[in-house]
Amino acid sequence: MSRHLPAAFVSVMALAAVLSMALTSAASARQPRQTPRACPLPVHRFSMQSGSMLPTMRIGEIVVIQCWPQAVSGSTTDPSSVELADLRPAVERGDVIAFLNGPKRDVWVKRVVGLPRDRVQMVNGRLVLNGETVEIAPAASGGAKSGGRRYVETLPGGARCSVLKETEAGEVNNTPDYVVPPDSLFVLGDNRDSSLDSRMMDLLGFVKVRDLVGRIARYGL
Repeated sequence: MSRHLPAAFVSVMALAAVLSMALTSAASARQPRQTPRACPLPVHRFSMQSGSMLPTMRIGEIVVIQCWPQAVSGSTTDPSSVELADLRPAVERGDVIAFLNGPKRDVWVKRVVGLPRDRVQMVNGRLVLNGETVEIAPAASGGAKSGGRRYVETLPGGARCSVLKETEAGEVNNTPDYVVPPDSLFVLGDNRDSSLDSRMMDLLGFVKVRDLVGRIARYGL
């Protein structure tokens, strides 16, 4: 007896396999795309990985992120559909926020200085918002171990931020007058001369609302 299967039978089996793959592909296409979420829970602890937020936050310091709903695991909200007005608590100038950035979608932490449609510029190391130079004064504590001097910056609305400055020179201290898009924020590190932030348009630029994770609710733990 021949061990070879009839050609017709082989053809039927091949056709069945093709149909099965097609049905599986169609079913997969109907499944909603799952967007990676940054927070396993609405409140998430995070360890600072850089010194860009000195003197406010140290490397290795544990901060608490109050996550917005679209960033929490299990959420069915599409982050791309979220608008800034939807977020509670609302985002304000001076807030320290967490957001996703880069191909690996790493969590970054920076301070919000510009809201949608704000004009933001650095002139000789001074922050200028909507044509007005932001008030800044030397901090009582003076210098810092990492170099530079500490200052207290008072943003429109009254938020007071501790910043670290070493120089007024360089491209990051003298920028174009940027206009923040309606779906974005402008962020800076408190360590102004050692922070990759919105001033580097080719490396970070504006932070999209869809990439927001949450607001830093507590630090200094």
